[in-house]
Amino acid sequence: MENMINNSIFEIPSCMGINRIDLESEHLLDYRDIIIQSTRINNQDSEEMIFYKRYKHQFITYHTMLYDKPFKCCSYIISYNNNTSGTISYGRIIVFYKYNDEYFAFIQRYQTSKKKISDFVELPIEIIERLDQLYPLMELSNDYDIISVGTFRHKCTLVPFQDAFCLSEIRVDFEHD
Repeated sequence: MENMINNSIFEIPSCMGINRIDLESEHLLDYRDIIIQSTRINNQDSEEMIFYKRYKHQFITYHTMLYDKPFKCCSYIISYNNNTSGTISYGRIIVFYKYNDEYFAFIQRYQTSKKKISDFVELPIEIIERLDQLYPLMELSNDYDIISVGTFRHKCTLVPFQDAFCLSEIRVDFEHD
């Protein structure tokens, strides 16, 4: 009976940064000053940080804009809980870093467009609000932020739409390493 039922112990992978990168790397050239300024605002010492191109949370791998083997997915666009406003926000991950055994993401934020997806379709009023919730039109801002990876909600799909992007948490993930 014992041979028929194999109770192998499975350990859930821990959270970790992958593909370490140095702050002085040429990949961070466009963002280095903004990263240093942002971390100072958060009272974090950039010299004590370890930077990464990817972050693995159990079975989910998040990538950054700097990752050079992106496959067919775009897993650097995420939704997250904005603790300041209490809303769902969107951003694209520039780089991950570890500071005092905690992981953070340096992101470029998306802002809500003045246009709504419902402006382009004719639907009953009962559907329009939900449509705009599921598929908000966003624009990439020039604002950056540091967020804890604990605030992540989902990877998101992004579809260019006129001069904005249609972002959604609804997606099918393709993982690769």
